[in-house]
Amino acid sequence: MTLLENISYIFLGLSFLTYIFVGLAMYNIAKKDGFNKSWLSWIPIAQDYVVIKYGKGIPWALLLYIPFFFTTGLISSVIAFTIGIYLTIMAVKICKEFKVSYVWVILGLFIPGFSIISYYKLYKTTKNNELLLENK
Repeated sequence: MTLLENISYIFLGLSFLTYIFVGLAMYNIAKKDGFNKSWLSWIPIAQDYVVIKYGKGIPWALLLYIPFFFTTGLISSVIAFTIGIYLTIMAVKICKEFKVSYVWVILGLFIPGFSIISYYKLYKTTKNNELLLENK
C-alpha cells in the first residue's frame, strides 16, 4: 500500500470514530431531555438536526443539503463548507452549555480526529450528570 492509501484509511477510521462519539453524545443529550426521537442521533443527516436542535440553531439550515446533492464542483464544495461551519458553531454552543472544552472541536476542523476528544468528554458529561436544559 502507498502512503496516501494509509493516510486515507487513517482519516476514514477517525471519521468513523467521530461519528460514533457525536452519536453517543447527542443520543444521551436527547434521551435525558425527553426527546422521543433520540434515535435520530444515529442517522447521518438527522444527526445534524439533533445537533442543530440542541445548539439552538435554525433547522431550516438543513435545506442546504438539497442543492448539495444536486450540484457538483465549486458550488457543492461551498455548500459543504457552509454546512460544516454551521454544525461546528452548533457543536461549540453545545459544548459551552455543558461546560466542555470546545477547543478540540475547533482543532478538529484543521486536524482530523481532534474533535473526538470534545465529543468524548461531552458523552461522559451527559452520561454521568443530570441535564439542566432550558426549554426549547
